[in-house]
Amino acid sequence: MLRRIIPCTLLLVGVTAMAAGCTHLKGVVLEDRTELPVKTAVFTVGLPGGVGVFEKHAVDDEGRFDFYISPTDESHLYLSDGKGDPVLDLRRVDSREMSDHMKIILPRR
Repeated sequence: MLRRIIPCTLLLVGVTAMAAGCTHLKGVVLEDRTELPVKTAVFTVGLPGGVGVFEKHAVDDEGRFDFYISPTDESHLYLSDGKGDPVLDLRRVDSREMSDHMKIILPRR
């Protein structure tokens, strides 16, 4: 009986994720002047440093990222350098840029 319940539960979770229509974001963050990977970049759903940050996604050591967000969060996705003040190099990610093969340029001031 338990063997039947577990696969059905996993199937239900997968169907729920597909029905929600999550957006797959994958790619690399590059610095605007040198186009080298930004190893300290952080994506946030909600303004970084504010009380409305719902999620944080840091890039890896090569500036790469791979995560999913819900359609309701697409208009609230921001990118900043995680090592300093996020306001100095804050960038809003437009929904038209979102894909599973992104190349995001992070402006440096």
